Amino acid sequence: MLAQDSDEDDEWDVTVADLKKSVQKVRGKITVIKERSLLKSKRRANSRVKKLTEVTAMMEARGIDVNKESLATRVKNPRRIADLEAAKDRRHKAELGLSSDSDDDDRELDGDKNMQDAEAENRGR
Repeated sequence: MLAQDSDEDDEWDVTVADLKKSVQKVRGKITVIKERSLLKSKRRANSRVKKLTEVTAMMEARGIDVNKESLATRVKNPRRIADLEAAKDRRHKAELGLSSDSDDDDRELDGDKNMQDAEAENRGR
């Protein structure tokens, strides 16, 4: 620890204020390095891909009955959002009595255009 008398300060040409400033700079640099490290760790992506055997073992450990064959086929053929929406549209067309293959029908799934405009007017759009 440095003494407060001016003899020692003058001997090295370093004051207590200068030392405090340099300590603040070093602490600031250390915090910047720590923040960069934290951001770098958050920037990395962790793979969520697991093997089928790991998934089945984990589910069985939780007490869930697993049909390994059907799970394997679902893993090989995942259902995408577009596939789910297309199936939903086919179901709606079937309920309306439209042919599921033709896209050039006059009737739309959304309903009558005049009715849509009237509802939009009532809602203030």
